[in-house]
Amino acid sequence: MEPLNMGIGGMFAQDFLKAGPVNKDNYVPMEDDIFISAGKDKQRLIFGEPLEFTPEEKERVDEFDKYLNDNNLQVSSNYNFRERFRFFQGCGFN
Repeated sequence: MEPLNMGIGGMFAQDFLKAGPVNKDNYVPMEDDIFISAGKDKQRLIFGEPLEFTPEEKERVDEFDKYLNDNNLQVSSNYNFRERFRFFQGCGFN
């Protein structure tokens, strides 16, 4: 039996080559490229635009925003939303 030629995002190598050259305008990452999983837990690896949250991530962001509002706090404007989410995830959403 020949080994499967699996590559980027789980595509077969021959299918990937037929798709044409990949560049910043046409690259669409697969879920396996965006997240790394350990059991039930998932960690985001890609934070680029468009940043579409999973329901769990959206819930965490909403909780954090509520905490900031309830305590009259704000994050420095030097950090954009993607950077804030990345650091928030890095701290275990805590």
